[in-house]
Amino acid sequence: MAPEPQQALAWGDALGRHGLPVFAGALLVLAVLCGLAFRSTRGRLHVDANPDAPPAAARLIAVFGIGFAALLAVGALAFAAIARRISDQSWLVRFDHALSDAIGVQTPALALQFFSVATHLGDPLVLAVLCIAGAAWLWRVGRRTMALAWVLAIGGNAILNKSLKHVFERARPPYESLPWHAEGYSFPSGHTSGSVVAYGMVAYLALRLLPPRWQVPVATAAVLAIFTTACSRVFLQVHFASDVLAGATSGGLWLAICIAGAEASRHYRRHRRRRREAQLGES
Repeated sequence: MAPEPQQALAWGDALGRHGLPVFAGALLVLAVLCGLAFRSTRGRLHVDANPDAPPAAARLIAVFGIGFAALLAVGALAFAAIARRISDQSWLVRFDHALSDAIGVQTPALALQFFSVATHLGDPLVLAVLCIAGAAWLWRVGRRTMALAWVLAIGGNAILNKSLKHVFERARPPYESLPWHAEGYSFPSGHTSGSVVAYGMVAYLALRLLPPRWQVPVATAAVLAIFTTACSRVFLQVHFASDVLAGATSGGLWLAICIAGAEASRHYRRHRRRRREAQLGES
C-alpha cells in the first residue's frame, strides 16, 4: 500500500535532514559486508591457466543483444506505466522533492565539494576512457572474451540508458542556480547505471583475474565507488532519489545479463575444449 502524500513528505524531509550521517553509516556497513562477501570467494573462482581462445563473437553478441532487447522492452513498459500514474500530487514526487529540499539545506558545503568530485566517477568521458583502457588490457593479456563482454557491457548500457530516458522524459530537479548543472532528462540516472555496470564489471573481473590478495580490496572499492557516485547525484540535487533507484535497477539488470553472458560463453568454450581433448585421447 502506497504511503499518504503527507507521510511521504515527512519521510523525505527526515531522511534529507540526516542524509550525510545515513550515507556515512551505509558506506561503512557496505564496506564491511562487501569485504566479508568477497573474502569468502577469494581465490575460489576459476581462472583458466591459459589465455582465452578467440571468442565466438557472434554468439556472445547474440546473447547480449537478446538480453538488451528484453531489458529495453520491459523497462519501456514499466517506465511508461509509471509515467501514466505519476503526478505532482503523488507520494513519490512529494518524497523526492522533500528529500532534495532537505538535503540542499542540511548538507555542509565541504560535503558537497566532496560529492562534486566523486560524481565524476560516473561521467561518460571517464567511463569511456575506462572502457578503452580495460579492453586494451584484457586483449593484451589474451582475455578476448572478457574484453568483448567488457565493451558490450559499458557501451550497451550507454545506449540503454539513453533509450529509457526518452521513454520517460522526466525533468531534472529545479535547482538551476546551483554551481553543478546537468543536461538532459532525469529518469533513470545515467551516472548511476553507468557506474553500476562499469564498476560492477571491475569487481567481477577482479574476482576472476586478479591475484587473491588484490581481489577483496579492488572489488570492495568498486562497489563503494558505485554507491558513492549514486548518492552524489542526490546530494548535488541533479537527480531525484527515484532517478537513482531506477538507474541502479536498470544498470544492475544489464550487469547481470552481461556477467551471465560472459560466464555462459566461458563455460561453453571450456566444455568444447574438454570434449576435443577427450576425443583426441580416445583416438
